Amino acid sequence: MNNLPRSLALGNEFPHGAEVLSAVTGGASVRKDDRTLLAKDLLGTYTIRLRLAQGRGTATQIADLTYLVAKLREHIEEAADIWYVHRQDGVKFHVFECSRSGMALGCLKSNFSVA
Repeated sequence: MNNLPRSLALGNEFPHGAEVLSAVTGGASVRKDDRTLLAKDLLGTYTIRLRLAQGRGTATQIADLTYLVAKLREHIEEAADIWYVHRQDGVKFHVFECSRSGMALGCLKSNFSVA
């Protein structure tokens, strides 16, 4: 399972985790970002995105970003890997996980379905 997020193999529960697992087993495209980023470097970006979502986002977007920001804060000194999972209907997931342990830090879902 080297070409899949470790958080799936570890059975971590996280927002959209079951959907990601279903997408992967259903033949979704999976790609790991070549970069490994520090949680503290991601925190600013996703805190801003959370504030924007609180003003005009959906409840799901707010919940997903709240979860991600909280986990990034908890693991501020950790390196993070980002996985991109694209279903064939156009729905995309960005899975964030701790590089060292594979623990899920969060998942963002884009609902740009072509179906």
